[in-house]
Amino acid sequence: VRELHQISMEDSDATDILEESIYLCGQLDRDFCSEEEAAMIKSVFECIPHAETFVHGDCHPGNAKMDNGDIRFIDLMFSGKGHPVFDLIGMYSHYVFIPSFVSEEAYISKNNMTKKEAEELFGSFLETYLSGADAADLLTAGSLIRGVHAAVICLASVRMPGALTDEMLIE
Repeated sequence: VRELHQISMEDSDATDILEESIYLCGQLDRDFCSEEEAAMIKSVFECIPHAETFVHGDCHPGNAKMDNGDIRFIDLMFSGKGHPVFDLIGMYSHYVFIPSFVSEEAYISKNNMTKKEAEELFGSFLETYLSGADAADLLTAGSLIRGVHAAVICLASVRMPGALTDEMLIE
């Protein structure tokens, strides 16, 4: 993932994920959130620094395949340019958020690990991604990822109608 984020998308016509996210805040259904809540969600995105880094947009292990010893990412439907946090939230969602909606038994059966082990795996991923970061920086990064993830989940009702349950959107 860190290698993906070394790819510069300067002078590219690729979708700017940050700009798109800010735009989608204005498209939120007022039955889902009030004008004030939409403004709060938008303010999360406005705090993210502009970047022209390649971003997969749906970064998780299911979208990474081995090819002759190399990792290849597939499913580039949401790819574009932006801040790496947009990919880090994908890993958070895969290992922490989505597992919170299934039983421990179902999660173990499907993933061959407990939900706690999955959360620890995300922590290891983040520690490796942010190599050299101290414990305080890792806690801060985790907190920021959770906040941006929450804002992105709110946009799912516009970006991918019906993809998430009402329970997930409310959470």
